[in-house]
Amino acid sequence: MRREEAESRNGHLVSSGLNPLPVEDIARRAHEGGYITGVTEHTFNRWAWARTEFDVECTQFEGHRLYVGLCAGCHGADGEGPPFGPFAMLGKYHADVG
Repeated sequence: MRREEAESRNGHLVSSGLNPLPVEDIARRAHEGGYITGVTEHTFNRWAWARTEFDVECTQFEGHRLYVGLCAGCHGADGEGPPFGPFAMLGKYHADVG
């Protein structure tokens, strides 16, 4: 499945030729596997945007530029997933200031 072929429809992830996946099943597997289950970020503007790069689970978001000053995320289950680049561990949440 390619990302551009997938879409959310009626509580399911759907893609041509594949069975629909209920969002509940995707969330359960993400929590069981300790994958990233939430991300938030803080932006600000002092007449010029701050810019930094964040590595999420060792994958650089190539081709995407995010103007953020802080990015935080959490892992499912016990929160023992890999850190986000140089993120500090705060319980099961990780935070990094750019």
